[in-house]
Amino acid sequence: MQKDTILTVYENGAKAYEEIMAKYWPAPRKEFIASLGFKEGDKVLEAVVGTGLDLPFFPRGVYVTGIDITLGMLAEARKKESPANVKLREMDIHSMDFPDNYFDGVVSTFTLCVVDNPKKALEETLRVTKAGSKIGILDYCKSRNPDVIKWQELISYHAGNIGFPKDVIVWNSLMDYDRLIYNSGLIVEVVSDKRIENDNPFLTGCSIILRNNK
Repeated sequence: MQKDTILTVYENGAKAYEEIMAKYWPAPRKEFIASLGFKEGDKVLEAVVGTGLDLPFFPRGVYVTGIDITLGMLAEARKKESPANVKLREMDIHSMDFPDNYFDGVVSTFTLCVVDNPKKALEETLRVTKAGSKIGILDYCKSRNPDVIKWQELISYHAGNIGFPKDVIVWNSLMDYDRLIYNSGLIVEVVSDKRIENDNPFLTGCSIILRNNK
């Protein structure tokens, strides 16, 4: 997917985004963020923040920096309330304006399946987080079921180029976390890797927690 396509679709679809996510990709955001064990004083990167669906679930006393390249999405995120101390910034996850070893942890929900270069985005995420920090990934992903993969292949063009639903969400329906996590040479420890398989190709997903082992 190209950055220009991502910008255009998400800028135009920002107001409809949450309704579509609730319909097609419901996610246990509260439970997932709680499982990462963030504590008071931690600096956490929300990569990418989108419309801020995760923000209400961060614990009090945590400092959350949410980034996004789309001003329309950031405008929606600013409407959210959160117990945490939240700062929102316009920024590209592929090239972040943070020093090395800055964050104590990361939350990435439905991010790597929509960015231009998932490996580069994750490499940059590892750069800005401290050694030993957790990176929580909740995302859509390629199924391990060959029959479901056939359906994912069928919707791949539209999902990645004009959006599916059209002009609201562009995403990689063949996002391969096996390849990204286990075969890309990234210096990470897989703390947990839970896959969500479903005959419905829209409902395949993953809940992955990594530890930065740099």
